[in-house]
Amino acid sequence: MRLVGVNDSVQVSFDVTRDGRLENFRIEKGSGLATEVDKAARAEAIRVIKEGPKWAPASNHKKTRVKIFVRFRPAKKQE
Repeated sequence: MRLVGVNDSVQVSFDVTRDGRLENFRIEKGSGLATEVDKAARAEAIRVIKEGPKWAPASNHKKTRVKIFVRFRPAKKQE
């Protein structure tokens, strides 16, 4: 998905399970706007994290809550 003209970040939290799976996604911060672009950015942030590599579990092998920012920048014009 391409979010043209978006320059914002979304904070996403999720759990990393004992075997490195990701679950319980939640948007902690978005732009605060209820626009279609904001909804798309939130969905895209979660999609990108889910499709990434498996995460290493915490050193104590317990479920761990993680918060990260996903930043969106305007796409460069293609000539």
